[in-house]
Amino acid sequence: MKLKEEDIVQILKLRQEGVSVREISKIFGISPRRVQQIIKNPDLKRPGRRKIRVPTELKEKIISLRNEGNPIDQIHQAIRSMGYPISRYKIWSILKEHQERKFIEALRELQITHDDHDAPVFLIGIVHTYCRDKRFLKILVICDVVEKKVMYCREFYSLTLREIISVLDLQILNAPKPKVIIMLPVPPLVPTRGNENRLTSHLKNLGIQYKWIPNIVKQVYRKDIKRIKKLFRRECTCSDYIIWEIEKTCRKLLEGQHNGDIGQHKKIPEK
Repeated sequence: MKLKEEDIVQILKLRQEGVSVREISKIFGISPRRVQQIIKNPDLKRPGRRKIRVPTELKEKIISLRNEGNPIDQIHQAIRSMGYPISRYKIWSILKEHQERKFIEALRELQITHDDHDAPVFLIGIVHTYCRDKRFLKILVICDVVEKKVMYCREFYSLTLREIISVLDLQILNAPKPKVIIMLPVPPLVPTRGNENRLTSHLKNLGIQYKWIPNIVKQVYRKDIKRIKKLFRRECTCSDYIIWEIEKTCRKLLEGQHNGDIGQHKKIPEK
């Protein structure tokens, strides 16, 4: 329970008048432990321990060590050896906060909201998996992210850029021309040499901007992608349930939600 300033003043006054801690706790509906905390430290507005303030330089050092590939245990030992009495949990929370900030920035760069575009935003993805007969499958998925709708979903045993371009051209003919296409950086979509391939050159000729989904976004939604792969392995076709799962992931991407890898379904804060 959050107490007001006048409540804290009243608690201190009652205690000075000789009222017991238990009686005060009953009056204000808080625990006796909370009353004792207020008596010892009247400036404490919330129960529990004080929040530890970590210097910016130390945060940058922790993030730098993590970027070098060090596990949290080694980072903890390194920071403790520098004379900072910091817990493993605090290091983990700093890294989590940094990852969340990167995730939000990456989603903002993609600009996939109704306000950002007066035309559709397509997402092209390829899911690599195996079928029950152990044959390798490539599932081509094209979604309208803003409308949260799967426009195309089909499995292939082999898939080339020429086939992807043909499918995309048909989708553009049957719907308003997209202003932006975002793509998962997986073969054969991603350029193997340089920055261009047949697909990206084709999009430039059509006057369509394209963006690659950053690795941080792929990492956050890896549970969703893993679940979709598992469904394809079991059903080996684009069933209604699989399409529903893909649309659900598009909806989460549009709203900036995730599976708990970073926070608990937090939305992107306003700029």
